[in-house]
Amino acid sequence: MKVHLITNCTSNKRKFCSKAPIALSDIKKGQNVSVVKEWLELLHSNKEKVTAIDLYLGDHWSIAREIYKKNKLVWVISAGWGLINIETPIYPYNATFTKGDPNSVSYPDVNNSAIQQNRKWWNDLHKRRCLDFSIEKLFKDFSGDYFFIAVSPQYNNVIEPELAELKKKGVITSKNTFILTSGKGLQESLRELQYLVSEDFCSILGGSRISLNIRLARYLMDGCDSHDDIQEFVTQKYNLLCDSSKPAKKYDRIKLSDEEVISFIKKVITDEDIRSATAGLKKLRSKGMACEQKRFGHLFKTVKEEIHNSEAI
Repeated sequence: MKVHLITNCTSNKRKFCSKAPIALSDIKKGQNVSVVKEWLELLHSNKEKVTAIDLYLGDHWSIAREIYKKNKLVWVISAGWGLINIETPIYPYNATFTKGDPNSVSYPDVNNSAIQQNRKWWNDLHKRRCLDFSIEKLFKDFSGDYFFIAVSPQYNNVIEPELAELKKKGVITSKNTFILTSGKGLQESLRELQYLVSEDFCSILGGSRISLNIRLARYLMDGCDSHDDIQEFVTQKYNLLCDSSKPAKKYDRIKLSDEEVISFIKKVITDEDIRSATAGLKKLRSKGMACEQKRFGHLFKTVKEEIHNSEAI
């Protein structure tokens, strides 16, 4: 019996290769995303690959690495590569399921939602790529094992139809699969597998709210393989966490639009010589204003590039 973690990749990556990462934004055609075939050809044409465990960065990924080093099998949901093992060699890339991002696999379409487009991209990716592997094959190859799924709501939306179909076939059950998500929109057939992530858990699990999914996975996975009934062990441990957690601190901050955040970033970079998104966000919050960390980081990077380009002219 083995214990597996399925988690999502991260946007932060190490700089290993002599060439720049392949970006989906570079091959978008008008309002339509380039076909998957062209994307995969670009990925595989580059020989400078590095294992996934060494490519990704950040708090989320540091915990994934820690879980892997405790002899757990770790699998990664990647918008660029599809489902891969943490030891799979891959070329650095920029592709995401995040709506509105320049490297998003979705685009404005009145007939198809971002979720529908993300799912189609995911399915096409697995049909065309040379690696013959999928979520269904993972569960069938390791039948009798246990799976913890800790992915962001966006990535969970992409794989949800596959999970529901496997649940319908009896491959996935509440005995062998534990879905850890902060999203409350999980379809009804999967809810008996769900362990809802609460911001209150920060009081015990520590860290930021962004990495709570995988922190909960680490907490529930720790020691589970020494018990005969893993479901009972996980449920009891989860209930104890719920009972012991203290209510998360609430901040009464003013929410800002993208334009307001951009204006703030330009000011602190120019007037106060703030050079990192972390320092900039700390400054913003100290003034009683609010912006989600990932959104602030993306905007900060965009503004820095604009300032650099203007100075280079």
